Amino acid sequence: MQVYRGELETNTQKFQGKVWLRRFPDLVGIDERVFVLHFEPGSHTNWHVHAGRQVMYGVYGKGCLVEKQREATIMEPGDVAYLEPGVEHWHGASPGSDFIHAVIAFDQETYWTFRQEDGTRVWRPVSDEVYGDIWAQLA
Repeated sequence: MQVYRGELETNTQKFQGKVWLRRFPDLVGIDERVFVLHFEPGSHTNWHVHAGRQVMYGVYGKGCLVEKQREATIMEPGDVAYLEPGVEHWHGASPGSDFIHAVIAFDQETYWTFRQEDGTRVWRPVSDEVYGDIWAQLA
């Protein structure tokens, strides 16, 4: 038996605010990856795209899932969201609550930068204004 303790704090260009991520160990013969993410209030991912399908399961608190050019969705404990491959999105905690969710990812690739017309790749953070507007709509 192997036991993994604690969480890994993740403060990279992929996230805004404090986020902890725990990746489950790879299982022999299983292609899917499993993660648990813990977002402090107001913390969230930047815009990103997964090459494969992804399933999110709300574990604790209140968060949201925002897909580009679609309505935002509140995520709470017990909620399950299915994301199609190639859909640009972001997710994270509400301004007043931690949010923990589990993820099953059916592909190894996540794209955090986006190609510009000139060929350069740039990060796409979620602005404070966009974050605030989303939560004003969801309230």
